[in-house]
Amino acid sequence: MKTKPLAILSGMRTPFCKASSALADVHAVDLGVAAVKAALEKANVEVNGVDEVVMGDVSGPADSANIARVIALKAGIPHDRIAHTVNRNCASGMESILSAWQILSEGLAKTVVAGGGTESMSSIPLLVRPELAKLLMELGRSKSMLSKFKTVAKFRPRHFKPVVGVMLGLTDPYSGLNMGQTAEVLAREFAISREDQDLYALESHAKAAAARERCFLSGEIVPLNGVEKDNGPRDGQSIAALKKLRPIFELDGTVTAGNSCPLTDGRRGGCGAGQRRHRGRAIREAAGLCHQLHDRGLRSVTNGTRSRLCHSQTADANRAESTQLRFVRNQRSVCGSGAGLPDRVRIRHFRHKGIRVNQGTRKCPARSAERPWRSHRVGTPGWHDRDSHGDHVTASFKGKRTA
Repeated sequence: MKTKPLAILSGMRTPFCKASSALADVHAVDLGVAAVKAALEKANVEVNGVDEVVMGDVSGPADSANIARVIALKAGIPHDRIAHTVNRNCASGMESILSAWQILSEGLAKTVVAGGGTESMSSIPLLVRPELAKLLMELGRSKSMLSKFKTVAKFRPRHFKPVVGVMLGLTDPYSGLNMGQTAEVLAREFAISREDQDLYALESHAKAAAARERCFLSGEIVPLNGVEKDNGPRDGQSIAALKKLRPIFELDGTVTAGNSCPLTDGRRGGCGAGQRRHRGRAIREAAGLCHQLHDRGLRSVTNGTRSRLCHSQTADANRAESTQLRFVRNQRSVCGSGAGLPDRVRIRHFRHKGIRVNQGTRKCPARSAERPWRSHRVGTPGWHDRDSHGDHVTASFKGKRTA
């Protein structure tokens, strides 16, 4: 059965800043509100015209369990419009698009705000150990001063060593490996050398820094807290500097802080509608049409290979009409997974047909109408979405521009 394309009316985002830097004090809700308001304004859609809101979020704040609902209300969207949050780790942003597509395809809504995740990784808390939590509960239930002293006497220095929440979240509970360790597995499996990864990271920094310098992304960024540009890309990054860095996940490994992504704060928002019409008016200048989304589950220790299978799915689905495709979005998070894609992943079908392939870790920018769309390959350092621990989403787009 042929699915109806999703018309992407607009896409806006906040700057992406390294954790504990310029946006460290901005709550994830406020990041979302800024992006949603900007996306609606760019699409010329009133808040009353929004039927539903779908947001991707991984490290959900304790004070905003359904963060999509909180963002919707604070953005001025009427309280009778529903909102829900999706979580598929690094694929959460893409999952929000998939959810919006399904909602629109089934006729449950005409306009949906979706298309991105909101994360304040600076705000991911340090956690207490279970032993300390039990002792604190016991202390709280103690009635007499003597019982309190007895409970306090049970405390040991080891109980106060915090659990780093972000590391816990980036570690797969099934395999016991974190993102960087799975990248090391793939680097060995596909014979991706340290030099390959460093060169890929260097190219990524150079392209991103050049794009930032000429304000290539300014059409999609809404300034926040006085920040107008991403602060992850390094100007003047050199291969010599990258070679000096030590492996951080294995003593004899190849993944370093220079060829993997940093933790970032940021939010992206988009506005989508059915393909033909939006609220009684024809859609002639949509930012793009999303035609297909494919996902695939794999063993968590080899999660980086899932993109290869998703590309095969997209290629098979487009054999008859792939000449119409203009862009394929591939999402990766760690350089050990991304560096091997140009030569080792079977995406030749797309390139043979003249289809541009993005292999970066950040969402595709929605270009402004006055600027022609250009796909640029952005590597792993600096634009981290989330690791998916076994799930991967690949999207294919058609049209003059994509989002």
